Amino acid sequence: MPTGRLSSTINVGGINMNSVVTKTDEGQIGQEVSFDAPDSGTLTTRTDDDTGVVTLSAGHGITTGTKVNVFWSGGERRGMDATVAGNDVTVDAGAGTAFPAQDTAVEVALIVQIDMDFDGDKLTMLAAMSETSNAHCVLLDDGASEALELDLVAGQAYTYYVDAAATTNPVAGDVIDDVYVSAAYGGSAGTCKLGVLYNSTNN
Repeated sequence: MPTGRLSSTINVGGINMNSVVTKTDEGQIGQEVSFDAPDSGTLTTRTDDDTGVVTLSAGHGITTGTKVNVFWSGGERRGMDATVAGNDVTVDAGAGTAFPAQDTAVEVALIVQIDMDFDGDKLTMLAAMSETSNAHCVLLDDGASEALELDLVAGQAYTYYVDAAATTNPVAGDVIDDVYVSAAYGGSAGTCKLGVLYNSTNN
């Protein structure tokens, strides 16, 4: 039977605390994906709150049909549709804050999409970590709505496990269908790891 294990060492007030949590269940998913550094550019056209044109430098890695996150100082839009004409990238839809004023400096991060299907109500353990660069991770439900958004700091794992005293299931009531991973604002290229343990026989 698959096993999930979370280990941590904490020092507070000069006191060391070591913890190991072990859970077992029938189902497991593990993913490790690499993501590119964001491309810097300018919002040269602001059509409305969630539509505009970002002009990037030559050699950017965005292509038509991909999804991107757009970041700027004080805001972000996630999961936007990209249409590319040379260095001009039209971005549309997504979720997050309204676009800033035209000519604002922005960063565009290409999303890596992961097919990761599980019922959130059956979740036993969830862990996500980016080891070398800050990353952005969003779990989407089967209606393509955001179920959980994670801003991952390099080297710091996000963890949840069932029966944890101080946390509740972050995706309860959701059926997870996809995960979007990208570099974070001001980040660089890196690798994101995700692990899920779930009760696949719990009706």
